[in-house]
Amino acid sequence: MMEDNILTDGAIKKMTLNTLFERYMATRELADTTRVSYVRAWENRAMSITHNNGSV
Repeated sequence: MMEDNILTDGAIKKMTLNTLFERYMATRELADTTRVSYVRAWENRAMSITHNNGSV
């Protein structure tokens, strides 16, 4: 499970890419402008994949 920020094999296998990104961002000390840029880039990429039916 994800208690105490420890991931077991089962928890990792069930983790989505979005959850992984959120966890990554939560562990980084970033300037506000950098954080906003990362999130915007992530959202733009996710939207482009969604609108292309999953094609990268």
